[in-house]
Amino acid sequence: MPEEQLMKQASHQVLMENRTKLTMTGIQEVLSFDESETVLRTALGDLTLRGTGFHILRTDSATGELTMEGEVADLMYSAVRKTKEPGTLMRLFRL
Repeated sequence: MPEEQLMKQASHQVLMENRTKLTMTGIQEVLSFDESETVLRTALGDLTLRGTGFHILRTDSATGELTMEGEVADLMYSAVRKTKEPGTLMRLFRL
């Protein structure tokens, strides 16, 4: 599915207040969490948050909402994977 179509179908929002409080929608899964780094699966790709003193205030898996606090230093999205192409190792060892 083209990335433009995916973005039209999916909904994801991030509201950051004073770099210390985040309220997000479109969260599908918390992949990892500790007080300095959090990785979330969103409707539009994986989101990595780095900082200090992170803690989750509220999460609702039914609505995909998550609220967390802590000092945010970095917020980075990974690219949305467009197709399920075989990885480099799979191509090298193809029989």
